[in-house]
Amino acid sequence: MIGLKYRWMACGLFLWGYCGSILPAQSVEIGSGETAYAEWIRQLDSTSWLRREQAWQNLRLEAGRIRENLELAEFLEAVRDGLADPKISFEVQERLLFLEREIFAEEKGGKRTNFKVQNQLNERGESEKEFGKGGMESLPCWKMLFSDVPVERNFAEREVNKLLRQGVEPYHVMTILRNLLVKEDMSEDDRERMWKLEHQARLCWIKETAKLPKLKTGFSTKEIQESVDCLATANLPEDRLVPWMELEERCRVEFTALPREDMLGGDGFSFLNFGKKENGEIYGLKIWKTVQYLEDALIDESVSETALEAIREKLESKEMTPAGTILLKRLEFLTKPCLVAEYWREGEMKGVQFLRIGVPQNCGVGISYFDVLGEETVHCQGGANLAQGDYPLDVAVPHPNQPEAFFRLTALRTPAEKLLYPTIMADEDSALWREVTLKTMDWLEKELFEKSRPLSMSEIQLLGHLEMQEVSARVGEWFSTEEKWKQIAWEEDQNKNNPVGKQTNCAYLCELLFRKGTKEAIPGLLKIAEQDIFWVQTRSRERIAYWAILGISQNEPWEGMETWLLSQLGNGKELQEVLVEEDDSPMVRTMLPANGVKRGEAEKGSGKKNGRATVGATAAAILLKKQGMVLDGIREIPIRPMNRQGGIFYGFENDEAAECVCGKLRRAYAVLKGK
Repeated sequence: MIGLKYRWMACGLFLWGYCGSILPAQSVEIGSGETAYAEWIRQLDSTSWLRREQAWQNLRLEAGRIRENLELAEFLEAVRDGLADPKISFEVQERLLFLEREIFAEEKGGKRTNFKVQNQLNERGESEKEFGKGGMESLPCWKMLFSDVPVERNFAEREVNKLLRQGVEPYHVMTILRNLLVKEDMSEDDRERMWKLEHQARLCWIKETAKLPKLKTGFSTKEIQESVDCLATANLPEDRLVPWMELEERCRVEFTALPREDMLGGDGFSFLNFGKKENGEIYGLKIWKTVQYLEDALIDESVSETALEAIREKLESKEMTPAGTILLKRLEFLTKPCLVAEYWREGEMKGVQFLRIGVPQNCGVGISYFDVLGEETVHCQGGANLAQGDYPLDVAVPHPNQPEAFFRLTALRTPAEKLLYPTIMADEDSALWREVTLKTMDWLEKELFEKSRPLSMSEIQLLGHLEMQEVSARVGEWFSTEEKWKQIAWEEDQNKNNPVGKQTNCAYLCELLFRKGTKEAIPGLLKIAEQDIFWVQTRSRERIAYWAILGISQNEPWEGMETWLLSQLGNGKELQEVLVEEDDSPMVRTMLPANGVKRGEAEKGSGKKNGRATVGATAAAILLKKQGMVLDGIREIPIRPMNRQGGIFYGFENDEAAECVCGKLRRAYAVLKGK
């Protein structure tokens, strides 16, 4: 009894505390100004969960109202005060930063939604007009990059990114950031933030040089020579330069990288904070800036030959320190044409090989030697995997030994292409996979329809390892045009007068769509189904286009699907017809279905249909499942089209069941249509 008494007391205390925690938050009238905002921010750290959530919802609603009415000053001030409070918890800071990002949200066109924010900043001398014209070094915005207030830092970073998106003098922006980055009195976190901004600005400039390779960036022959001499005498510890050591020698032996790994040694960030000082400067920062300057000179075609000549003369003189040799050799290496061999499997890039043109290299499993680089192809003299011959660039190439994998060969001819490539690798696999698919399909269509050659089996297998939405759309387009599907139907060694050969490649493509296809292929499949394309084997023939349509319909709805399925309810065509002959031996007959169709009867479309998988029965089963109805009178029939990966299809048990099921479905859909 005593224990029970204490339990009731404990429950009472718990309920009392719980009821106290769910008391309604103090009501503060929306729009009452900075006092209300400060109160809500204070309540974000309340011990009451309900008060915290109510305060957060109030702030979110107010932020939305402010974005519509552009009444920002007091709300922004309250958020900034909250972020500047040293006692603020990490969770509250995260929430306020989220609000700040929402307030400063930008429209697609690049115009700021909240003009009052810009007006406030204009009062500090940071107008967009002033920011985009020259004299940028003196603007207070650059100082805000190092502000203790997160809102100001975030705003300044956004303004830099905005400049880069608008293409406002990216080299000038990069130079300012580079000068800020090498300041000595900077924390490690600030330096890393500056490095990321500078790297982003540099990539924008490199991309711009691809369009206008000869830019007026202020390089001079004297400064280039002084920079080369500076690197030649570099006295950095070699462990800081491990990623850059003997790059050319690494290309003579195995040189394989994992995806997302920068094969060119990155941006030298490892020695940015090298503490040794020389003439009052941090030595690592000085060397980093010099390397960046010379890389830029090699990228700019107006001075690239001058810079390369100076680097080669210094290397030939052998008047360098060990660190200087590593740095100068890497710069020369950037100017030599290279090839990247990407290894793809299951929609992911699994590895990358970095190959020098004209240099036999060990790829771990053998020697690969690519000797001639053309505009659209590269010639392989001998490979660990690839046979001798020409291979297209930037498209998927079937792996000869692994049917589930493929290569992609990409040429890197210039320093700019080499420095940009790691940013391409940094993209999501799905985006890269789609890009590979688009380029491969474009190349394949050019090969097939401009050169009038047939589709090979290795290419059909390759399609199954690309992004299937795009593949389905392209194959559906081929099937929609009679000229195109007849062109791809022939195998390379097939006699065009052979009627079986006409069907082979179309059947393989339909089988691929049956296994992996998406609704984008349906329009073309409907047209090819009208041709009654068969896959003919010794003892059976299969209507593979119908397999593909019904297979996709079971997995993915498509526009007009129900109408088409209703139209097929009376279609008694068998999905798989097993053929028998009069002179079959008893042993062969025991291996064939009892209701097999004689070869002559199959041509006439006669024979026993009940208990066999048909187009109409499978269409009925799909509609019944869609409406949540019982599959009475229908039986499941697992079949493997073309003796590959199979699926579940359906047949009617008898003629009465077929008539009953079809009638029930037609009446049900007539009622739905009437509604």
